[in-house]
Amino acid sequence: MQKKDYLTVLGRKATKDILEILDGQDTAFYKDFRQVASMFTVNNILRSLIDLGLIQLHRAEHEKKEWYESTEKGKKVLQYLRELEELIRE
Repeated sequence: MQKKDYLTVLGRKATKDILEILDGQDTAFYKDFRQVASMFTVNNILRSLIDLGLIQLHRAEHEKKEWYESTEKGKKVLQYLRELEELIRE
């Protein structure tokens, strides 16, 4: 992913919302993100977050279950986004 692309992804409100959901729950299912944005937007952001290594997609081997989990890198990025938001509010 190019520099411009990841800055675009990180600048979206839905990106922070998705990372916040994962921070509050440790793991989340696709349905947990439905209130964040449209399905199209959520799908694109989830794919981008996986590509950036900020979240992981897990699939149960014998079931049709999928869930998402934040990586350590994703937790750090969320913390930086919170700090940036705080700094801007000052």
